[in-house]
Amino acid sequence: MAHVFISYAHEDKKLVDKICLRLKQESITYWIDEEEIDGGERFNTKIAEAIKNATIFLLVFSLHTNNSKFVRKELTEAENQEKEIIPFLTCDPALIDTEFKLSFNSIQRIEASQNPEEKEMEKLIQAIKNRLPKLPPPLCHNNKEIKIQHIEANILHVSINNVIKKVPDNYEDLKKIMTENSVSCFEWENNVYDINSLNPDSFGYLIGNIKCNQLLTIQLLEAVGKKSKGIVGVFYNQSILYSGWQYEHRIIDEAKKILSSTFVSTVGTQLAELIAIDKVEEKELSGNKLKDYKEQCFQIMEYTIDFLSFALLSKLWDDAKTIELTPEEKKKVLERINTLFPLPIEKKIEILTGLIKIYEDNKIELPIPEIKENDSALLPQGKIYQSCIALKNLAKEKENILNRYEAETHLATFLIHFSFLADYRMISMKEMGYREIRTKPPQYLHQYIELGTSNKANSDETSKYRDKAVFTKAVLLYKHKDKEDQDDDCANLFPCSDCINLFPFIIDYHALSVNTGSKICFFSYRQIKSLQYTLGDNDNTIITLEKKNNHKDINEILKKHKKDTEEYNESMKDFNIDCVIDIFNEMQKSFTSKATNSNNP
Repeated sequence: MAHVFISYAHEDKKLVDKICLRLKQESITYWIDEEEIDGGERFNTKIAEAIKNATIFLLVFSLHTNNSKFVRKELTEAENQEKEIIPFLTCDPALIDTEFKLSFNSIQRIEASQNPEEKEMEKLIQAIKNRLPKLPPPLCHNNKEIKIQHIEANILHVSINNVIKKVPDNYEDLKKIMTENSVSCFEWENNVYDINSLNPDSFGYLIGNIKCNQLLTIQLLEAVGKKSKGIVGVFYNQSILYSGWQYEHRIIDEAKKILSSTFVSTVGTQLAELIAIDKVEEKELSGNKLKDYKEQCFQIMEYTIDFLSFALLSKLWDDAKTIELTPEEKKKVLERINTLFPLPIEKKIEILTGLIKIYEDNKIELPIPEIKENDSALLPQGKIYQSCIALKNLAKEKENILNRYEAETHLATFLIHFSFLADYRMISMKEMGYREIRTKPPQYLHQYIELGTSNKANSDETSKYRDKAVFTKAVLLYKHKDKEDQDDDCANLFPCSDCINLFPFIIDYHALSVNTGSKICFFSYRQIKSLQYTLGDNDNTIITLEKKNNHKDINEILKKHKKDTEEYNESMKDFNIDCVIDIFNEMQKSFTSKATNSNNP
């Protein structure tokens, strides 16, 4: 079984030999077709099996590849098997054949010169290493049998060659005993662990002294609490008065509730579901099928990156009337708008980084200014990027207590960089009424839902008269104000002038369907005649929006159906969904002008 299957046109054999040499130097195994089987015999069961057994499918792409039907077959097989695909491009991307281009649209590719330089080869090798699962610790060769029999009153009952020794239940004391006995491995609950591959936190996690999500909660509370003037800051400042507060389960449990209700809407919802895992049985978790813990951690990362990209894209579209983006900048925007497949997280991070640069180059104020602090962390060598790749690879491994610990630490590293999202809120603006009596100033009745982390919060509608109109059927983002910053009783509500309209990237499907409550959906990818959205809950359900063209305007619907009837609501739903697609296409066209290689559908 090889780590990497290498697909290539045989005209590129010299380059492939150089790549193989570099892989050998890194102890990365590979499989290539050395036999050069002719005609239809080339793609046989041997090659299909090699692709199946490899972790990564490396496609070395040059101009010769466009004409290789064998490479096409190998790529199709890799896609069918849902393999991790890395295209290594040594030609101008504009010259890639359309069929290949469609496959590459949703894949993070590596571009290099025709004769790749050392730094380009290094980038490829690093990308492969990042995507390979972590190697297991070396096999243990103990001269003595060491086994933790049980734990009682903070004491480990350790059997050393069947002699019981009592040891304090911490990493340092157990390691000291093992060093004295010249052994590195111990048994606990029918599994063998290498003490040298652990640390005090992971060992505490292993034996249950540190609970699931405890480390995540501690780090988030410190990151958010030190800056917050609101409830999180007050709670943090009170907690640190207690010595060893990090291990007081009463404090940690309360901190979990506060933190999950603090982070902006969908991120907070996902975080609340994750934190709930150690509190309830799997079958009781929000009525949904419990996802693998690692998958949930990774999902939080994806929603966070999407949320930030959509905030930047929304504001950029608003500002597009006053600035002129370059063709390359428009191309970067269209990479997210025109994607025909769900994008991998590496590509999403690359697009987010590109959007930040567009704001910087055009001297546009970022809608979420704090994101600028993460410039370096979003780069391939940065902590955000690396934590995403590590968690993505970890998700492929069979779940156990230690990789759950690793998933928690990767997510903590990620969310600490985005702790400023605790300062933001989202609302679903459902309807708006109007009131103006003779000489009195006009007032607008806003009917909206403040999006929270619980089902109850996401179903409670609020009505309030204000002196400004605002977009309806829209999901709006605004910065929350702590109590001491409020000038009046309305200051903590959304200030209309400062809101970012996230429509049509993030929509409330229930608002469009004229239903009560909210159902927040994130744009995923587009097809020829439809838009695909992901439901921002624990199920990650796909919702397809298709244009119906049943009605010209709302007045036509009112003529046909009585308001608030089932027929009226169904017609309004179709009309609203048509509006989503029309506005999405309008936005797409505004960025298409003069853009190069935009892959428009």
